[in-house]
Amino acid sequence: PKAKASDNYARLQDGKATSIITVTAEDGVSKKRYTIHFTVDPTHDWGDPVWSWSADLTSATATFTCQLDTYHVEQLNATITSTITNSGCVGNRIVTYTATVEFGGAVYKTDRQVETSGSLGHDYSGAPATCTTPQICAREGCGVVLEEAKGHVEVTVPGVAPTCTSTGLSAGKRCAVCGEILARQAILPMKRHAYQASTIAPTCTEGGYTKYTCANCGASYTTNETNARGHYYGEWSFGDGAHSALCQRTGCEHTRTVACESFAWRLFVGEAAYDFAFCPVCGEVNDGAHLSWVEEAGAEALTKNLPRGETVLRVGALANGEAVMSVGFEYSGELTQPAGEVKVTLPAALLEGYTLTLLEADGAESELPFAVEDEELSFTLDFAPVEDEEPVPVRVIRLIPVAE
Repeated sequence: PKAKASDNYARLQDGKATSIITVTAEDGVSKKRYTIHFTVDPTHDWGDPVWSWSADLTSATATFTCQLDTYHVEQLNATITSTITNSGCVGNRIVTYTATVEFGGAVYKTDRQVETSGSLGHDYSGAPATCTTPQICAREGCGVVLEEAKGHVEVTVPGVAPTCTSTGLSAGKRCAVCGEILARQAILPMKRHAYQASTIAPTCTEGGYTKYTCANCGASYTTNETNARGHYYGEWSFGDGAHSALCQRTGCEHTRTVACESFAWRLFVGEAAYDFAFCPVCGEVNDGAHLSWVEEAGAEALTKNLPRGETVLRVGALANGEAVMSVGFEYSGELTQPAGEVKVTLPAALLEGYTLTLLEADGAESELPFAVEDEELSFTLDFAPVEDEEPVPVRVIRLIPVAE
């Protein structure tokens, strides 16, 4: 029988189509339903999405519906970004929210803008201005400069002069506020020592030397050191059992006083013995006489060495009129002990008209030969020690007038 067919239901899902067809007979009473399954091209026609925002605009979804099959729906969560068009520090605050999804190889976006009425004023809670950075309004989206950078406060960093032993630094600059180095200090090379020599002459009590002093730093060292010269005394004055003398060296005003060392001697006048005691250094005699110093006298060692000190030769008349001469050596007012044979010289005119005898302490006498040459008289004295006897540092010579 003839019949009429109509699509009662059709659906497309994942490229597979299902169609339910209802067939009705001509009499309009008999009906029969057939289900047909077949495959179609899976291409979709999505069209634009439908957006759905949360109340606070912090999230959104995009819903895509296929135009070929409305049963095929895809829903995606959007990525939300926001842009502040006006921070609200001055005027209304305007924030634009943008929702973005990527679907089917394409990017879809939509915006929502929110405007808040009323000015909030600038936010000063951010970092304050420094020497190099300004203070910026801390409110998001504002960026207004609240205070310009202050600039550095420049101070000078003093330099350090180089020395002969260490490097120096040039002057530099830094900021007094933040400490930033504005001009670095340069290293200055060491200097070299510039030594200048000065000679220090020895004195009576201090040694001499050559001193080298650096003109740059004052460092110094010494060389060519010599011993102190010691005092050099002239005539020894006498009195009260002691003798004194002033140092003869230029610039020295030292005076030394030493107790006299007296030696007892005897000489005979005829059969009569005459005893006397004297100090060979100052010439004081206990009988009130005084033996004078012969400054021109000298001595030369023939054997051994001369003792330390100066030759002290004195000559004069005793209180009884007898003329005597003493020979010894003194250092700083004290007698020193010679050893061996010594040649003594003095001006010949002082002994003109006299012969000489060596006078022992006990009064014994022996002839003392002498020679005269070029107005100088010389003789030899033997200071060699005698066995079992204490050495005597002085010799006494008797001057006997030559009979006319």
